[in-house]
Amino acid sequence: MKREYMLASITSDVASASEEIVDNPVYYVLNLSRVLLYMRDSVIYSKREAGEWALDGLPPKYKTVISQSLAKYNGELENLNLSESLLLEYADDMLREIHSYKK
Repeated sequence: MKREYMLASITSDVASASEEIVDNPVYYVLNLSRVLLYMRDSVIYSKREAGEWALDGLPPKYKTVISQSLAKYNGELENLNLSESLLLEYADDMLREIHSYKK
């Protein structure tokens, strides 16, 4: 698949992250890191791989958001305990970073 089509597809998947991350945090936290990794490396990673990268590759203030999302995704955590404001900040920062690559 051509990169431009892949970018259109994966960025449309996360376009509504700011509105929907609070309702579906695991999906958006991991998918945003996955899209960012694709923007950087042009490689498609799994949600798990992207989450594992994000633990060290993103600002430390998001470590809890990422680690809990990853644990929930892996079936190791039953309930998330994350602040809405931090989730929204994560979504906004990630979308800003993703869009900086598109230019």
